[in-house]
Amino acid sequence: MERFTRSQILRLANIFDNAGQVLLATVVLPQLLSREPYISDPKRTTMGIVSTIAAWWVSLRFERIGTA
Repeated sequence: MERFTRSQILRLANIFDNAGQVLLATVVLPQLLSREPYISDPKRTTMGIVSTIAAWWVSLRFERIGTA
């Protein structure tokens, strides 16, 4: 017996895809576009990029599970 239906797994993939987009827009882009030295932090930018890629990777994994 499956724990989640295919549509639920695909919905989770969509949620993680949206989370990756939000992380990119709220954490990474402001850091890269800011000219203020106190806003631009390399550690925060790196963690934002890693978090964004991780969310998108999880999204892709759920997408593959849901369509298999």
